[in-house]
Parts: sequence; structure tokens; C-alpha cells
Amino acid sequence: MNYDNFTFEVGVIAQKDAALTFADYLVSINIKAIVREKLGGNYSVCVDNELALYRARTEFAEFARDPLNRKYKNAAWQRGRVLRKRPEIKARGFTLFSMDLVSFTTAVEAVCVIVYLLMFVARTSVIDALGLYDSRLISDDFAIYRLVTPAFMHFSIMHIGFNLVMWEAFARPIERYLGTLKLIGLFILVALLSNIAQLWFLPTGAVFGGMSGVVYGLIGYMAVLSLRKDLPYKLYIPKGLFTVSLVFIALGFFMDGIANFCHIGGIAAGALCGFIDLKRPPGSVLKNR
Repeated sequence: MNYDNFTFEVGVIAQKDAALTFADYLVSINIKAIVREKLGGNYSVCVDNELALYRARTEFAEFARDPLNRKYKNAAWQRGRVLRKRPEIKARGFTLFSMDLVSFTTAVEAVCVIVYLLMFVARTSVIDALGLYDSRLISDDFAIYRLVTPAFMHFSIMHIGFNLVMWEAFARPIERYLGTLKLIGLFILVALLSNIAQLWFLPTGAVFGGMSGVVYGLIGYMAVLSLRKDLPYKLYIPKGLFTVSLVFIALGFFMDGIANFCHIGGIAAGALCGFIDLKRPPGSVLKNR
């Protein structure tokens, strides 16, 4: 079977067992189907032609309504699988996020949201407490934490919305497959280097903040790490994303209010970490599962 031909996505399911069960059912009614892991922690059921896609989506809508129906269990049993719990499904290729609430990824998101809300009622106090707007805050007060905390500050709904969507897309698979300690290390190192880079070129009296330097760092890291051949499908980023990111960084120099040197420092730091892990022996990057 040529898996490259399975390019027609029927739908996305949050649990792997449920996706495999539905694929087993499609095979049992003579519709060839496979399951692929997607970036973000979900599973895509795919078929190999448009006629099969039409039939499979009809079945998918029925599966979404009653995923524990005996006919799906029977198909799973024939292939040695069992549907353990109700999946989170939406038809036509969309899905609900399946999030691990006890994770560093979620903790960072929660802190960003809390800080953003606090800025509505005490903006100046938050900036005074977490901001990095003067090197003397480090040299005189020895407030080392300020080299990281600007990543948690956002100044608009678009700012925090875009950054957290991108953080979710890249951080969660890294944490899941490479481990929490790996993600924490990347977050701290990239935040440090990107914030220092921005501080170095920061105009007097200016304030910066946001997760974008860290996000660019994760893009740089995964772009380089994707050169390995021993990673799960979900850890490979789309081809060209790294190039597009560099283009956006360059365009930032023609706009006002963009922390350009934070972005440069972030993507460079992430790429460096990626090169280090790229040189590790086969099978040594993934956490023990």
C-alpha cells in the first residue's frame, strides 16, 4: 500500500484509539483508510480518492453522533483494537483541541492570560514588575527574572492571540514527544537570549514584551530538528515555514512597534538548539515513553 496516495482527509479525531477504530470500520466496508498524526496532538483519518472521501465523510458524520456503536467496536475487535472512551470529534475535518491541562505548555498559556488581564487594571504596575526596559534593572537590582518575564506580557488581543496559538501548535508536541524538561529548557534559553538581544537595541524609554521571540525560537528549533529521520510525523514542521518566518522577520523592520531583534535572537537561539539535538545519535532525542 502506497501511503503517499492517502491525501484526502475525512476528519480529525482527538484520540488515537478512536481514529484507528473509525479507520478499521472504513476498511471493513471496503474503504481504504489510514491514520496520520497531526501537529497539535490530534489524528487525521485519510482516504486515497474523492469517491471514497464522499462515502467516508458520510460515515464520519454518523460516527461523530454515535462513536460507541457496536459496529465500530466489532470492526476494532477484528483488528485487535478496542474503543476505550468517547472521542472529541467534529465533522468535515475540524476538531476540538485535546489539551493536557497539567503541562508546562498550558501553564505558560495560563500565566500569559493572567498577566494580560492584570494589565487592564494595573498596566503600569505589571510593566514595573515584569518588564525589561532598562539594563540597570539587572545590573543594579540583580532582577535576573526580568530576562524571562517580558515573554508573558502582551499589549493587545491580537498580540496574545497569535502568540498563544503558535505556542500551542509548537510547544505541545515538543513537550509530548521530547519531554517537559526539554520544553522548559528551550523556553528559558530562548527567552533569555531573545530578550537580551532586544534590550541591547532598545531605545531609551521603550517597553517590549510578548511570546513571539520564544515562538520564533521553537520554529527555528523544529525546522532544524526536522532534518532528522527518526521523529514522529507530528514533530516535522511544514516545508518552507522557516523561510516564511525569516521573511516576516525582515518585513518587521519596515513596521513600527515590532521587537525585531527579539525575533532574530529567538529564531537564532532555537536553531542553535536544533543543531545540537540534530547531532545526537538516532533514537536519543525522544523522551522515554
